[in-house]
Amino acid sequence: MTKTYCTNGKPLDILKREAKALAKDDAIKLGKAQEKLAQDAGFSSWQELMEKRLEVGEPEMGVMPEMVRFSGSDMILFEVMTPEAFEVDTLDIDDDDVAPLYARVDIMVGEEDSVEWGVRLVTEPEATRNGIDGCVKLEIPEGQDREVFLEALYNAYDAEPGNLITFLSQDGFFDLDLRASLRGGEHDAVLMLEARKLGLTLGERIMFNTGIGSDEDGYEIADWNRRCFVNLLSDDSVMVSNGDIMDLRWHVLPKHEFEALKDIMESSMHKFTYTTQAGEIWMHDRVLAAEPDASPAP
Repeated sequence: MTKTYCTNGKPLDILKREAKALAKDDAIKLGKAQEKLAQDAGFSSWQELMEKRLEVGEPEMGVMPEMVRFSGSDMILFEVMTPEAFEVDTLDIDDDDVAPLYARVDIMVGEEDSVEWGVRLVTEPEATRNGIDGCVKLEIPEGQDREVFLEALYNAYDAEPGNLITFLSQDGFFDLDLRASLRGGEHDAVLMLEARKLGLTLGERIMFNTGIGSDEDGYEIADWNRRCFVNLLSDDSVMVSNGDIMDLRWHVLPKHEFEALKDIMESSMHKFTYTTQAGEIWMHDRVLAAEPDASPAP
């Protein structure tokens, strides 16, 4: 069984009851009471308050309840380390200091053209063990010390996640724009977000999807900086992209222009087009390079 919370840490069912009580006590319409409570909580409207909510799962012994933030068909799943990992002696900081915390943000392809964000909150020791360059440093909000956070964390394990939600909200954890914090994930999920900016939907990959290493099902990648992928878009154009989600480059071509390029590439390189990375490099240099290469294929 799940329970719904606002991103200010208050259970939604309690807010609804408070709105009904306010409407009755002040003899005003329910809608006006809801708007007043929403604004008092820091939201512009009751609608915004309802949209910024989290579904918190049933807690289990020794497991943090699942916290999910929805936005349309997309979802953000929040994962926090076990409380024991936040013990004072593991942090090696003075009593007057705040605990250094880090977040790792990943993205994956969800169901039916949706994306799923994964946000994991970790301490500095774990961030260091797993590559601190792949994490975003957070700060405990001013006025809250380590003990306040630890108490909120332990209470969340006891089915009282409101204070933890409040803490995370103050650091922007429940904002929907996580691109600036993205540190890993699936290439196609990031492309889906880019296609949406164009008002389009990302379709299937139609070229260069077999280069996965040196095993029997793919070819060896000789130059990771010149990877190239081609996906269909919903308007029948194509999106040509590189494979680096941290330095994503892409270009949209009308399908007929892409097909013309493809014909030139295949006639120039014959069997090497798809049995080596030569095809990827050829297309990358002509579509994605800062100064496209118009020279014949090698």
